[in-house]
Amino acid sequence: MISLRALLLAAGLLSFSGPELLRAQSAPPAPVPPADPATVAVLRETIAQWIETERLISEETQGWVGRKAAMNELLEVYHQELVLLDEELAKAGQSAASFDTERTALQSRIAAQKAARTDTARAIATAREQLLELGRLFPPPLLETVSPDLEILKGWKGSEEDVRAALQALLRILEQAQRFASHISHAREIRDGRELEVVYLGVACAYYTGGAGIAGMGRPGKGGWQWEDRPDLALRIRLIVEQLAGDAPPRLLTLPVPARSAASQP
Repeated sequence: MISLRALLLAAGLLSFSGPELLRAQSAPPAPVPPADPATVAVLRETIAQWIETERLISEETQGWVGRKAAMNELLEVYHQELVLLDEELAKAGQSAASFDTERTALQSRIAAQKAARTDTARAIATAREQLLELGRLFPPPLLETVSPDLEILKGWKGSEEDVRAALQALLRILEQAQRFASHISHAREIRDGRELEVVYLGVACAYYTGGAGIAGMGRPGKGGWQWEDRPDLALRIRLIVEQLAGDAPPRLLTLPVPARSAASQP
């Protein structure tokens, strides 16, 4: 880069002076001819361009300093991220052994659950056939209660995917049957065009009365319930119905147990 002093000397705008130079001169200096106007104009333009160049260089230097600082901050952030990543990788390496152990244990539990589901499906399939056959002998009130669950069992195809629904239906049926079997139940039914009051002693015996000497007893047999007319039991059965309804004080009554007919023998 040409310095400003060199440019001024070249244009004759700067002269040497000083005691040493004056003593060295034996005669007064010759007059300096005036500078050429065109040369002066070119020189001024050159000086202006040089000043502008210096300004641009200064601005670029300042801009680079700012960008360098920003880049250093960004590099520091990247460095911190790499440190954290190294720490996470170190932790992952330490837990690799325990991960294999946990995966093996989990696979074992899954296999055990699949085996248990298969065994459950087989057990349900066996119990399902027995319960559907037994359902034909349920008293009408109990049959009406468990009818939705019986339909679920009838529609079950034995697949392991819906084994939970079949198991829940099976358990609900058994629960309702056990509850019905341990109580005396009273129901109103229409049979042969007659409205009857029926008293069920669990699931194995029942007595009915319809007024005007209509009475009888029954028990489950082959193909359903078998009923036997016993008009002589009408008064005692009526007393039982009134006691269950709270219309009569409790008292002991004896009733015959219906015998199983030959047709209903297994």
